[in-house]
Amino acid sequence: MPNSQKRRTIKNMYQAFKSADYKAFTDLCTPDIIWAQNKGFPNGTISHGPQQIIDNVFKSFSAQWDAFTFNPEHYFYTHDKVIVEGHYVGTPKGKTQEISADACHIYTLTEDNLISHFQQYTDTKTIQDAIS
Repeated sequence: MPNSQKRRTIKNMYQAFKSADYKAFTDLCTPDIIWAQNKGFPNGTISHGPQQIIDNVFKSFSAQWDAFTFNPEHYFYTHDKVIVEGHYVGTPKGKTQEISADACHIYTLTEDNLISHFQQYTDTKTIQDAIS
């Protein structure tokens, strides 16, 4: 699969997250997708399947943050993986100070260009300090 297709899939996933488009997100994932967020990250856990991800990630973020986004900066590609370096920017509910934390996302894609696995690496201390 060409890198341009891989990049488009991941960019579409970020757009689905930003716009809370659950159908678009589900369409980009395998039914058995595994979504692993760091321990120490708000609601950091492992979710299985698109619906758990929607409930544990999408919906929980809107409940905890006035604004929260991931800004991708660099994309790297291997055979079945897309690695994205960037940073989170957000304002927790009830706070006025915006936070920024470096992050890396690793996606595994199928031959059909669907996301089957997500692994997050981020500076959880910066995020925890901001919401405490």
